Amino acid sequence: MPGELPFGAQPLVPLRAGESVGWRLARDEHRPWKAALDAPIFDGPAALALAPGSAGFPRHDELNALAHSSVVSGGGAPIRFVPPASAPGARRPQYEVRIFETGEVQTRPDNWHDLFNALVWLAFPKTKAVLNRHHRERNHRASRRARAEAPRATC
Repeated sequence: MPGELPFGAQPLVPLRAGESVGWRLARDEHRPWKAALDAPIFDGPAALALAPGSAGFPRHDELNALAHSSVVSGGGAPIRFVPPASAPGARRPQYEVRIFETGEVQTRPDNWHDLFNALVWLAFPKTKAVLNRHHRERNHRASRRARAEAPRATC
């Protein structure tokens, strides 16, 4: 409907004079920690993640609902936010390698660092994909170098 705020009337408000065109998050006095997401860089993803009715940190399924099909890892796998692997001692690929190969971004619940990482994946998917590819290639080169430098058994 014309004139209606996107995503409902709360928590978005029109920008003040001199600010970029669009909307910004309104301060939530009942959940002041959400004010950290008021930075313009997070307007799109934060507005979706903090839609009316949301309580607490977004869950994995809520974050996944925000990931457009163009949000892919450096290896081209669709990004999905998943709980951290819990099997201790199980052989698991390194964090960046797992993202590169499977698109699975391990995201701890109720964790600021992981929430902002997810929001950066959603806001800047191409940049994150380039960084993910770079990390994977660096890890791959380091692994090859370590194998080449390892002492060989003599028989």
